[in-house]
Amino acid sequence: MAQPAPPAPPANKPAAPQAKGAAPPAKNVAPPAKPTPPAKGAAPPAKNVAPPAKATPPAKSAAPPAEKTAAPPADKPAPPAKSAAPPAESVAPPAEKTAAPPADKPAARPAGEIVTDLLPPLDLLPDEDPEQYALLREAVVSELSPSTPYQRIYADQLVMLEWELWRYRRFRDGFIREKFRQWCLDNMRTGIPDGEPRFSANQDDRQFARDCVSADTKLRAMALAALERAGYPPSQIVNEIYSLHGGRLERCDALIAEIENRRRRLREDFDRLKSAKARQIEDAEVLEVR
Repeated sequence: MAQPAPPAPPANKPAAPQAKGAAPPAKNVAPPAKPTPPAKGAAPPAKNVAPPAKATPPAKSAAPPAEKTAAPPADKPAPPAKSAAPPAESVAPPAEKTAAPPADKPAARPAGEIVTDLLPPLDLLPDEDPEQYALLREAVVSELSPSTPYQRIYADQLVMLEWELWRYRRFRDGFIREKFRQWCLDNMRTGIPDGEPRFSANQDDRQFARDCVSADTKLRAMALAALERAGYPPSQIVNEIYSLHGGRLERCDALIAEIENRRRRLREDFDRLKSAKARQIEDAEVLEVR
């Protein structure tokens, strides 16, 4: 059987005797401070300690997670921001609109050339050479150097008059050559005086007559020399032609003289027109741009 525990010492057992010379204990000890009641209207003390702070949820306006805002793959261009500047093509016009016109596009023609195309062309005769007329026109226009459409009209008329002069002179000279050939042919039929050398014993009379007016200078010189030795100088034959056909030749000479007068008056009008244009340019007032 277990023994009972020893009894506890009494609670009112006097304390140990005070040592000699020690200070006496304080008689009045301040009672423990009572808790100050809360002031009226003050917030009551928190009974429960605040729970640990919970994680704040992300704001709605905050940026989305990094995986959502990551840049798209390189093969897909990122869409432009709404507030970003407009694309470059909307700022400046495309280069092809401001570039020079293509090389195959015809350039604007001068007004003088347009007027020339509107004028009726000179009708050439079957025996006239278009290349010769083009060369004559180019030479005359180059010398006159028309600077306005009206001057170009005058220049083209001068070209036509020059060509008509050449045409009527050619008619007159051709008429004389034809009559000269006919005279030679008629005399060859009647026979040249004895002793007159011939080109050959079987020479054709018509060929000899053609040689007298041939464009080949050697053949013509040989045939005319044969006529001269036979007592028929070429100048005498021409005088006879004028006496027989003077009326036709005079009319042709009159036309030539009339065309020459028209050409002279037209050239004077052209020179006055061009000089008046030059005076207008010289007398023009020069304005200083500030």
